[in-house]
Amino acid sequence: MLYFWLFFDNEKDFDYTMCVLILFCFLKIMEINSVENFKLDVDKYIQTTRDEILARLEKFGRLYLEIEGESVKNVEASELIPGFPVDANKMIFQELKDKIEILFCINADDIIKDTDFAMKDVSFAEYLETRLMVIERTFGTKPVLVINNIDIANMFDLVLNFERRFQKKQYRVFERYKILWYPYNMKSMLSENGFEEDDHIPLFKNLVLVIWPNGNCGKFSTCLGQMYLDSNIWIKSWYAKFSVLPVANLPIDHPINVAYWEKIKDSGRELLIDENYKQKTWNDFVITNKDQENFEILKSLEKETEISLGYESASEMVIN
Repeated sequence: MLYFWLFFDNEKDFDYTMCVLILFCFLKIMEINSVENFKLDVDKYIQTTRDEILARLEKFGRLYLEIEGESVKNVEASELIPGFPVDANKMIFQELKDKIEILFCINADDIIKDTDFAMKDVSFAEYLETRLMVIERTFGTKPVLVINNIDIANMFDLVLNFERRFQKKQYRVFERYKILWYPYNMKSMLSENGFEEDDHIPLFKNLVLVIWPNGNCGKFSTCLGQMYLDSNIWIKSWYAKFSVLPVANLPIDHPINVAYWEKIKDSGRELLIDENYKQKTWNDFVITNKDQENFEILKSLEKETEISLGYESASEMVIN
């Protein structure tokens, strides 16, 4: 305040100038918060994201990378972010395909219900076959099919027939079972009735993409279980999440993040500021409540095992 008084003869001039300055700052803030003024350097984004993935891979060894949303075409991000190419994910991962193995997660309940995700009156198995072929054609590697949430008592025969259908097409298929009190009881998760009952999926490459575009398919659980079973045989592995939205370093009330929240709010997800990251860096990073919950689950896993990820906040586990 004293600095400004040095340049003005009277308080009236000072007040007028301060008003102009405040108005200018307000207009600049409005400009920053405008979708139209958001400019994405696509080449820089692709290269920076790819470099971040490779840096974690080099640091961690085997990396389970959970992909939020579509792994090939990210229609949602292209609709909300000006200039974002719909095939950005494809562009990022195609150049890494020599390092990639893919776990394609599904929920056993969708087998039983024969869920029609395509909305075109096709069976779940037919829809899945199409999705698997697209992934294989895009990345040049045959995905591994992971069936989560299997209830042996009530659905095993149906699941077994489903598995055989895909095994005949040369897909590797693995089983993971329903866990009582998942994810709230870590001791149950790490017991012989938890992850130890699941198949330990053998892998041959260290960048493991864990995918499925819809929710409730067990991607995060698959990553947790694999890390735990890896650690039992002295394989070091880590977890990270790849997510374009929300845009972490934009304000939480930026139109892009607000539009994203409108799309996800009915699923029970919310946007929030990562307070742990803010305390560490003084920066506001936007995450979802689901990211925060998963971060807390990872910390619980670290306490109960010899797994050490080194994350101090949810933002650090997300590649955005």
